[in-house]
Amino acid sequence: MGCLHFLPGGQNRLASRDFCDILLQQIYNDLSRQYGSWTRRQLYDRNYGETRIPRIPSAILEMFSHQNYADMKRALDPAFKFSLARSIYKGILRFVTSQHNQSALSVPPIVAPLPVHGFAVQADPINHHIRLSWKATVDSLDANAMPTSYIVYTRTQDKGWNNGIVVTDSIYDFEAPDSLLYQFRVEAVNDGGRSMPSETLCGRLTLTPDV
Repeated sequence: MGCLHFLPGGQNRLASRDFCDILLQQIYNDLSRQYGSWTRRQLYDRNYGETRIPRIPSAILEMFSHQNYADMKRALDPAFKFSLARSIYKGILRFVTSQHNQSALSVPPIVAPLPVHGFAVQADPINHHIRLSWKATVDSLDANAMPTSYIVYTRTQDKGWNNGIVVTDSIYDFEAPDSLLYQFRVEAVNDGGRSMPSETLCGRLTLTPDV
C-alpha cells in the first residue's frame, strides 16, 4: 500500500499539499496588497478524483462563489480577474521552483513582465517610416518582472502576423514604403517569459506626391 503515497514519477503525494499552500498564500498576498483586506481560503485534504487521479501534483481552486460577497463584488471586474490569474501563475511558478531545489523565498524566480502601456503609432512620411513607441509597465508586486527586451509583431490587412522583431528599446521605426494598412502589437520579454500582447494598433503611411 506504500505506493499509494507516491505519484507515478516517485514524488510524494504531499507535494500537492505544498502546491495548494503556496497557491493560496500567493493569491492572499497579491490580492491583499492590490485590493485591501482579503481572506485567505482554507486548505482542505479531501479524496476528490480531480486531485487523486492526476499523475502530477494538483489542486482544486474555487473562486467567485455566490456565497462569498467579497468574490461577487469583483466577479465582473476584468482587472481583478487578471490579477487573480497572474497570482495563480506566480503560485505555480514558485511551486515548480521549489521542487527543483531552488528556494522560492531566498531566490525568487523571475516573473514574466506585464503588458506594455502607452502604445502609440506615429507616421513619418518624410522619412518613409512609421514610428512605434510604448512604455514598460512596472509590477509593484514583483520588482524582477521588468522587461529586458520587446517583440514587435506586424501584419498587413491581407496577411497573418509575422514572427516578430526583437528590440531592446521602447521605440521602433518601421519602414513602410507603400500605402498599405499595417497592424502592430508588442510583447514585453524577460528571462521569465513573455507578457500578454499589447492592444493592436493600425498605421498607414500616405506618401506625399512629388510636385
